[in-house]
Amino acid sequence: ELRVPAVAIGNLLGGFAMLALCARLSGAGDDAPAGGRVLRTAALMLLALVLAQAALGALLGASYAGTACGPLADCLRAAAGIDAATLDPWREPRIAAEGGASQPGALAHLLHRGAAALVTVGTAALALTAWRRRRRVVAAVLIGLLAAQLALALALVGGALPLGNALLHNVFTALLVALLARLR
Repeated sequence: ELRVPAVAIGNLLGGFAMLALCARLSGAGDDAPAGGRVLRTAALMLLALVLAQAALGALLGASYAGTACGPLADCLRAAAGIDAATLDPWREPRIAAEGGASQPGALAHLLHRGAAALVTVGTAALALTAWRRRRRVVAAVLIGLLAAQLALALALVGGALPLGNALLHNVFTALLVALLARLR
């Protein structure tokens, strides 16, 4: 069934997995810089978190829940008492009369935002680790990608989900996935 969010989640994660594999293989004969093991381990952990965050984002989009709530306080109120079954990726989304997802989409929003906070902390920590290990370019790119993602996320929440912003949000996620997969 093409309308279930599991299809979009699978497509997105499959694409990101292929991108990560290509990025990793493209650096397969490079000498690893000194101290690279710590960075590699941290990058792999962050990569797993970013992929989980992307899956939540795909669930959010494929469930038509992008406009289920706006500011964080609204999401907290709207998500109160919502059954976790609304997160089932095999459940066909219910469309509200006004065209967006019904109230249950607020729970997916809340989880996506919570995961975003974890990704933000993880990315900043990895950038700091890279900086301390004299990998200044890596640190700067990580911070740049993080800043772009945060700006796009704020624009998405405040702007009724313009398609261009949503596309850029995915592009910057793909760039982060490629960097994390390649990092040594």
